[in-house]
Amino acid sequence: MLNLLYRTESNPLVLDRPATEEQRRVPPPPESPVEHESASRWPFGAKAIIAVLAVLALAGAVGTVVGFNSGDDATTTEMQASINDLSAERDLLRADRDDAVDRVAELEASLASLALDGELSADELATVSDELANTQADLAAVEADLAAQVQLTTTAVTERDALAVLFPLSFDVTLERADLAGDYDVDITRIYCEGFANCSLVPGFDELTIAETSQGWLRVEIDGYFDAGLFRVDGSLYTVAGSTTAVPACNGVPRQTTVTMTLYAHGLTVAKDGTHVIDDLGASLMVEAPSTGSCPRGMAFYGLELIPSA
Repeated sequence: MLNLLYRTESNPLVLDRPATEEQRRVPPPPESPVEHESASRWPFGAKAIIAVLAVLALAGAVGTVVGFNSGDDATTTEMQASINDLSAERDLLRADRDDAVDRVAELEASLASLALDGELSADELATVSDELANTQADLAAVEADLAAQVQLTTTAVTERDALAVLFPLSFDVTLERADLAGDYDVDITRIYCEGFANCSLVPGFDELTIAETSQGWLRVEIDGYFDAGLFRVDGSLYTVAGSTTAVPACNGVPRQTTVTMTLYAHGLTVAKDGTHVIDDLGASLMVEAPSTGSCPRGMAFYGLELIPSA
């Protein structure tokens, strides 16, 4: 199988050597990239592929944020429609209030004039007074409804403005707060490959496991491929390990390869309480082997999508 690459001051690089218990508990530090004395400089095409992988990772993160914000326009439109309805009802109530005010003023003026002229009997005067009282009561009711409607409209506008402040919504697309342990189905896309006998194929696995140790560290386990500790780098997960099974043997001799994997958030859901739930992960996988015997130096890049198994 393989052993993790451990780098210490006294032992810069150890391959195919069983790890001690102390080494198993300490993931390899991210500061020192793995180097091979026999490795030549990467060709321009390989450097370009690495740049493409970085862009793809960033695009996946940006796509997550865009997807999360996609409901903004619909929400704003619905709230604006509600505000428009409330405003229309408010305007109707204002018109009713104005009519009632005019009617009260008219009745008060008529009552005062007729009473002074003595043209009304006591019964007629009482009837006009009752009508005036009823109209005044109607006016009071309309004014109360209008005040309530104005409050509803004001509240709706305030809520709309408060919601608008939140958009476009921004949050860190990170794996720091996500629960990642579990099994994943893997979809692999070949991006670049040269120097290996199996360049026409993608790696022969379709699932992997992210396990959590009793100390709280994470490991990525791919049956028959490699098993390595993960460490966090700026919200993503990173590992580098040695493997003799990642590529076919060369003239019957297993090839020692360096396998590098980076995992990042591709699709996630942020709950109301701020919890991050992973919908799927993105990953980049690089396999590199120095030239040996008649076999040339080999390098391959792959893009992976990891979907939590049901």
